[in-house]
Amino acid sequence: MRPWRWVAGAVALPLVLAGCGSWGAEGGPGSHMSEAEATAAASEGKAVEGPDGVQRIELRVDDKLRFSPSIIRARTGPLVITLADTGITPHQMIMPGVAAIPASEGGKSQEIKMSFGRPGSYTFNCMYHVGTGMAGTIEISE
Repeated sequence: MRPWRWVAGAVALPLVLAGCGSWGAEGGPGSHMSEAEATAAASEGKAVEGPDGVQRIELRVDDKLRFSPSIIRARTGPLVITLADTGITPHQMIMPGVAAIPASEGGKSQEIKMSFGRPGSYTFNCMYHVGTGMAGTIEISE
């Protein structure tokens, strides 16, 4: 092997490793939040019922690997969640009982339609970032 290839490799390796180091433990930019930070960042949002009887709420995901709001309050019946990815990191929302939800793309939104027939607490998470605590809850009341 020619000596200049070794030099090029030696110069490139620290740059590559530095780039990887700027991504969080689960693949997003920056570091993931501690449990205390995640608890402090927890927010609540209430779905608003439209004239058509459908409740709606926007759920934002970002590069800090969190859902905002992380607690959604709604009543029984139809619910539409607009999943808005405000960062560049893709997220894959998983919710038991809901058909496969396509992965989000940075800067784009998608609608997730569901319906709840009874009160309860329903958890959801990001399949890619569940290890960082990227999760939320939908609280359904009568």
